[in-house]
Amino acid sequence: MTRGDLLIVDSAKADPVPEPQDWAGFSRELKSGKVSGTYALDFVRQDQLEKFVRECIDPLGELAKELVETKTDFLLQADCPWRD
Repeated sequence: MTRGDLLIVDSAKADPVPEPQDWAGFSRELKSGKVSGTYALDFVRQDQLEKFVRECIDPLGELAKELVETKTDFLLQADCPWRD
């Protein structure tokens, strides 16, 4: 979260210009002794945090809730990769 402006520059454009955004996603691949993987981060303007949560976070929570409520058999499978 940032109190200041959040600007995005699309370097694929011929003449890139900073453009204001309410929030922006970013992913980073890390490889070190203790941490490895691709991690997603979201940068959000402080004054847009409630809207971000409502439009981006809450729908994921609802999807997870629906998965737990309707696909319990799938989640409890003994051979699920995440159970190793």
